[in-house]
Amino acid sequence: MVSAEGAVVLIALYDCGVVHGSFDQEPWVQLLVATPVEFQKKFSKGRDSRRLHFYVKRDRQEAACEVNACGVCQIDRKLLLRLSVDESCTVDDATKFDLKQWLAERYRQDTWPDAFNSAVSKRGKSLKRFYGRYNDFVSGLYLKLNSYEELSKGKYTVAIIIAIESGKERQLIQHMRKVHQQLKNVGIDELKAYFANEALNAFGDSVNFQEDRTNNVHGVAIEIVEENQITLSHLRTFGRFSPYSLSEYSTEAPMPAEMASGRVH
Repeated sequence: MVSAEGAVVLIALYDCGVVHGSFDQEPWVQLLVATPVEFQKKFSKGRDSRRLHFYVKRDRQEAACEVNACGVCQIDRKLLLRLSVDESCTVDDATKFDLKQWLAERYRQDTWPDAFNSAVSKRGKSLKRFYGRYNDFVSGLYLKLNSYEELSKGKYTVAIIIAIESGKERQLIQHMRKVHQQLKNVGIDELKAYFANEALNAFGDSVNFQEDRTNNVHGVAIEIVEENQITLSHLRTFGRFSPYSLSEYSTEAPMPAEMASGRVH
């Protein structure tokens, strides 16, 4: 890891690929270029597919950085021989995990039909407001569509899972009771029902919601779980959805053309 003019360059390749003795067998190394930024939680922990905010330590002082789509690059591995490691700059293990997960999702993340994006983008402000209210607690919103084909008419039908950051459910409950006075004395189930209804209202009539007779409150397929309850089975059929990316197609951090969905339909 080296730094220059405030930027940090992180080697993104697995260890044995960095130290492999043959430049013919391992000719390339992938880098993440991170630049100083004012930290925003909505871009942390992989909430946004194009931008990631995290902290590094320089001389034991925390500094916020951002990596984005333009900061992912590949170089000849021999160039590493010319670089020196900045021992004063470190990244903790939790942040390394977030970086690896975010970079992996750059290649395997779920993509959505243009017709779905177009429909939901009309609710972009409402969805961002929902996220804005609960950024400190919600780590991800997962959707399953009834079809991943481009629909020329009609609406997509969706099932929803809201993932709460591990260990944050109690704080979410306390936050809701504080913000919504009418909920101050209601039970946890009622609070969760209110929270789920806020998510449904954020999507509005841009989609239809899959029916679920086991959901006695809403009658539709919406579930609130802690993020550690998201399973491989979920990830095979649900895609992670970020309203922050809906209107960012023209930014300086475009989606790579080679990116395709890894979801099993």
